[in-house]
Amino acid sequence: MWSWDQRLFDEVWLSLPAEQAADARHLLDHGESALAFDTAVGYLYGLHVPITPSLRQRLAQSSSRPDEALLHLRFCPDVDQRRWRVGEDTWEGLEFEERLPGRGDVAWLACNRCPEALFRFASVAASMGRVPYRCGIRDAAGVITVFTTSDDALDHLERCWS
Repeated sequence: MWSWDQRLFDEVWLSLPAEQAADARHLLDHGESALAFDTAVGYLYGLHVPITPSLRQRLAQSSSRPDEALLHLRFCPDVDQRRWRVGEDTWEGLEFEERLPGRGDVAWLACNRCPEALFRFASVAASMGRVPYRCGIRDAAGVITVFTTSDDALDHLERCWS
């Protein structure tokens, strides 16, 4: 059972870039409210949009799969305490990628407290959505720790904040 309301939608849309907000709004305007909600939340974590802990909890509670939503919404940094920053598609990320083991490996997230950064290993199957990406974290000494899930990798990246 869905428990979201228009105020929650509005808060999410105000957080999204205009194009993604319009995409989700289009679905809602065509009677696809559940799909609009999932799409909007997907854009939030896919774009790593900073959100408040309160919004994260309300979105998870409003989801048809709250535990799964909370896992995905971890990839939205906290507005008040940004533990990491996005490295993908940035100059910093490109410089980091030069030190990664494979040519197609992608810098993803960098810690705001230490020099560690999380990256995704290149994978055709993962890019097609058939398997999850394997992730790694490269530390300041160049040592790479490999993870089979992005959640485990994010836990490792955030450990210096504990």
